[in-house]
Amino acid sequence: MTFLIVTMDQFPSGDAGSVRKLSFSKALKELGHEVIVISQADTTPFIIHSHQGIKYISLKTPSKKYIKRVMNYFGHRRRLIKAIKKISETNQIDAIWITQLPTDSLFYLKHYARKKNIKLFYDSVEWFSPQNFKWGYFSFFYLINEAWNRILIDKQFSVISISSFLNEHFKARKIQSIRIPVILDTREIAFKIRPNSDKLIILYAGSPAKKDYLKEVVEGMALLTSDELKRIELRLIGVSLDQLINQCGVNPYYITKCQNSLQTFGRIAREDVITHLQSADFTVLMRSPVLRYAKAGFPTKVAESLATATPVICNLTSDLALYLKDGVNSIIVKSNTAQSFVIALRKALALSQTDKKLMYQKARQTAEEYFDYKVYVKQLEPFLINKKSLKAGSLI
Repeated sequence: MTFLIVTMDQFPSGDAGSVRKLSFSKALKELGHEVIVISQADTTPFIIHSHQGIKYISLKTPSKKYIKRVMNYFGHRRRLIKAIKKISETNQIDAIWITQLPTDSLFYLKHYARKKNIKLFYDSVEWFSPQNFKWGYFSFFYLINEAWNRILIDKQFSVISISSFLNEHFKARKIQSIRIPVILDTREIAFKIRPNSDKLIILYAGSPAKKDYLKEVVEGMALLTSDELKRIELRLIGVSLDQLINQCGVNPYYITKCQNSLQTFGRIAREDVITHLQSADFTVLMRSPVLRYAKAGFPTKVAESLATATPVICNLTSDLALYLKDGVNSIIVKSNTAQSFVIALRKALALSQTDKKLMYQKARQTAEEYFDYKVYVKQLEPFLINKKSLKAGSLI
């Protein structure tokens, strides 16, 4: 079979979505299928390239200008039709695998699939909360995401759900769904033995906006004593001091108190993020335990952290409780508050070098056992080939 994967992510690398698409492409290839990815890669549009035997083509017009980015979104359907015509000249498309796209592109693909008797698969990775957006319930992308999850993804699709929350939602709508969490290729993510050090390095990498609770992280760190602060270094990648104050709501007083133990790096390439991960003792992630976005999604940064043998300090959201064990591959924060976070920090500071090394090993082992794409290759086969051979949602 030839699978066409259509995504608004870059490919083969560039963001968290790229990692998932590449991993699924490898899984499909190992099952003997040909894979062609239509993406927003930063490469010459409408030229077929190849990466590790996986063909890909970009619809993106490279430009930093805002108007071009808007055109890449709202002109997606027209460019998608052109790319499919080009691909169809040499390949018979048997299945189409999509993530959320411009909605007119979705309508086109549903019509095209019915006409050509092509299977449709939807990789469901998020369900926004209104709190994620400035205009809340009236935000454009919030409303579109609602329509996809509640109406537009229907029984024409089989769904790959990143979380139990999404899996159960689509099952309740009588749509066939399996749950596959964040996946990656652990062989391509190196991990290193950390040198002995009395300073604890904790890393955050991401774009917090209203999603990640950096306010509680920084203000929790400020609750440490001056002696404890000398033994810790918090590195924040993807966020500036101004963003901490203006977007995350951190009181400048707490930033001043932690200034000798706090470094900000702004946005850097993913490859550089991995390098930072390899030298950190822990990563940190704090999210709402009740808002839908945190229940429905699954944090890629947790799986990537574990793959670099870096345990996580976090509260439990989504399906993290299935994989993280306090004191083994993580330190669990009981609630998403500064007071709970400082308790977790003190647990981390109390660890011996031997304790930390054991946690590094367990972190990497967890990634290999649960987040490597190879774990799911055999489970995917019956779901993809024979939709009737599997009860909806039976895979984990």
